[in-house]
Amino acid sequence: MKNWSLNMRDGTDSINFDFETNDSRFLAEKLNSFLGVCGTMTSPASLVEELHFLRTGVEAKVASVYSAGNDPAEEERLTQILHSVTEVIEYVESEL
Repeated sequence: MKNWSLNMRDGTDSINFDFETNDSRFLAEKLNSFLGVCGTMTSPASLVEELHFLRTGVEAKVASVYSAGNDPAEEERLTQILHSVTEVIEYVESEL
């Protein structure tokens, strides 16, 4: 049986998952649970940074689709996504 210890620390908060298993499915479940819990520890400032990073990626896709100029439906879809991401960023920043 292998011993596993998953740890994350964010300032004074920490998460520890300690368990034993040789079953890769059980390990995958624990990893997914651990990563899910870690996501709830994200500070508001780092959340805004992640949202800005997401918006940068969407902006790059919008620019690529517009420069190709052959998919107006995709241009509209990505523009709406960009607008939505921007609204989320503005909301989160206003609530900090």
